[in-house]
Amino acid sequence: MTSPTPVQSLEALAVNKLNRRHIRKGKKVAVLRAPMSVAIPEWLTQGGASGAPITLRPLPGFLGMGLMRKDDGISHTRDQEKSDIMAVGFQDPVRSDFDADTFSAQIVGLETHRANIESYLQVDLSGVTLDADTGELSFPQPTDGAIVQNRWFFIAQDGLGLDRFWWARLYTAGVVSETDDQNMGGEDGWQWPMTISSQTDPDAGYSVHHYFGGPGWKAAAESMGFPALAG
Repeated sequence: MTSPTPVQSLEALAVNKLNRRHIRKGKKVAVLRAPMSVAIPEWLTQGGASGAPITLRPLPGFLGMGLMRKDDGISHTRDQEKSDIMAVGFQDPVRSDFDADTFSAQIVGLETHRANIESYLQVDLSGVTLDADTGELSFPQPTDGAIVQNRWFFIAQDGLGLDRFWWARLYTAGVVSETDDQNMGGEDGWQWPMTISSQTDPDAGYSVHHYFGGPGWKAAAESMGFPALAG
C-alpha cells in the first residue's frame, strides 16, 4: 500500500488551496421587484453550449428599483432560532431543531418612483390615476394593516468579460418588514430606506432561492470544489 505524499503546507492541505480568486465583491448590484403572479425564475443565466456566451436571462415581469445608496450597498442578514432538548447526564442537546430561518435585506433607494413609493408605504398604486390637469399623485395611507408580498431579486456582479460572476438571492414572497427615517432637506436627500424579509411562498414551498453563475463561475467551478464540467 502506497503511503500518501507528505503535505508540506496549509495551502496544499486546504480544500480550496487558499485561492484569492475565490474572493468575490459586488462591484455592481441590482434590486428588482415583481408581483406574486410572476413565475419564480429557475435559472439566472443562459447560453454556454456550443461556444455561446453565458449571459443573464431576461426577467420578464421584474421591475428595477433603481439607484441604491453606495455607502450601504445591499446588507443581507440571516436570523435563525433554534430550540434544544436537554437530557439528564448529557452536557449537549440530545435534539436540536431550527424553529425559524429568515433572510432579510436592507436597501436605501435613491430614486422617487412608483416602485419605491409602493414598497416603502406598502400601497398598491395600480388603480390610482394621476390628476388629468396637474399630473399630481394623491392617495390616503391605508389603515387596514395588510401585508403586501412581492418577489424580490437581489443580484450582484463581479469581474469582467470571461471572468464575470453573478450571484443572487430571490425572496419568493418578500415583505417590507421595516422602514427607516426619511429626511426632508439636509445633505442626504429624499431617500427610501427599507428592510425586506423573506416569507415562504405557499405554492413553491420555500422562501429563498440562491443563484451563482456567469462565465467566471463556470471556469472556476472545479477549483471551488464542484465536479468538473465536460467540454
